[in-house]
Amino acid sequence: MNALFKLTIFFTLFLNSYLFATQTNPLEKVSLQLEWKHQFEFAGFYAAVEKGYYKDIGLEVEIREFHDGIDITQEVLSGNATFGISSSSSSALILEKLNKKPVVLIASYFKQNALALVTKPHIKTPSDLKNKKIMAVDWEMEHTSLGVILKDAGITNNDYTLVNHDFKVDKFVNGEVDAMSVFITSQPYELDKLGIKYNILNPANFGIYSYDVELFTSENIINSDIDKVKNFVEATNKGWEYAFKNKEEIVDLIYNKYTQRKTKESLLFEANQTEKIFKTNVFKIGAIAPELIKLNADMYTNLGLVNKDYDINFILENYYFDINNKIS
Repeated sequence: MNALFKLTIFFTLFLNSYLFATQTNPLEKVSLQLEWKHQFEFAGFYAAVEKGYYKDIGLEVEIREFHDGIDITQEVLSGNATFGISSSSSSALILEKLNKKPVVLIASYFKQNALALVTKPHIKTPSDLKNKKIMAVDWEMEHTSLGVILKDAGITNNDYTLVNHDFKVDKFVNGEVDAMSVFITSQPYELDKLGIKYNILNPANFGIYSYDVELFTSENIINSDIDKVKNFVEATNKGWEYAFKNKEEIVDLIYNKYTQRKTKESLLFEANQTEKIFKTNVFKIGAIAPELIKLNADMYTNLGLVNKDYDINFILENYYFDINNKIS
């Protein structure tokens, strides 16, 4: 009886200690606002959740899918979301900073903009788009590298017919439009499966480079808890490393837990294309390259969206925090 009593006391104390620890050290809830629908483009974040990398640093991360009407920058600056993803196809973080918004870039994943124009085979250069029908979002044509390659070719918005994007390939396949904006990591797969011939006008092939899938937060978060930011980025980078080493597993995860909007085969195509534009043979995952920031700022100057006398040194000193290079 004495031994049983001691054993009971031991387990009672152990249970109380466990409950006390879990009650006094709850996971901190943070949120990440995506800039598009669930797909492999955000695989590193899903992997970090699934493998417990965020939990290991005391965070419970809610990943929010994009919906029409969401202003991602405002979500973060208002405190409604802790972190956000910016993409040059739907927003432009450097442009926000140049317009004095208190945003801070904390990691950059795509080292090349995935946004391009897919065209009919006979359209070989941007100048060939004159008097053609282009299906795209008007913002893309005015605020991204797509606008730059057209401007450099002397093509204005009066020289082509803009068709509202429905984010499907049908109009291009049926010949209703001559070109459409695409993410090179995904839509070409659909055209290949249909046996459609096409050409791609990729801004990178015309010397126009820009970031994509940029992880950011607010100056307020940076100033209040820099360690949380650093830990979040490190856990996310770890998630990306796992995702690239285990593509099929993460494709299954996305398909079974997040979305069935795309087939597993399509997601795997996206996975392979995504790894290519991370350029991990040159850059560490998540690393920020100041020279690309300068190129992005110059791009918006070229588009007439920023005054040419902007202070690039101020931007470089206040725009980003790169844990890979210990810059703050």
